[in-house]
Amino acid sequence: MAIIAPQTAPNFAIGDYHRILKAELLCAPDEPVPQWHIMIGFYASEHARQQNPKTPLWVNHVYIPLSDVVNAGLSDPRDVLYALAMQTTLYAGTNAEGDVETEAGEAAP
Repeated sequence: MAIIAPQTAPNFAIGDYHRILKAELLCAPDEPVPQWHIMIGFYASEHARQQNPKTPLWVNHVYIPLSDVVNAGLSDPRDVLYALAMQTTLYAGTNAEGDVETEAGEAAP
């Protein structure tokens, strides 16, 4: 999956192929606004990315507040991360449960 959109990068490189390189959820207790930080690699073309995936022409940084995600009707990604963490061996046999309420009013497993 990629974004195809013609663009000129700040370094004057021209291309049309954009691919997500990394996405990180910034939601530490000291983070003022919980948000996604998405790094999007900008390549001249799909072929150029296939030849040199680790060397984009430019990297764009996009920040999306979690409030925008929730307002768009999507779930808060932290809920899923806690659920996934509880499925690891770290919590096996501990009766771990989340404190997020489901639509039925019960805590999520």
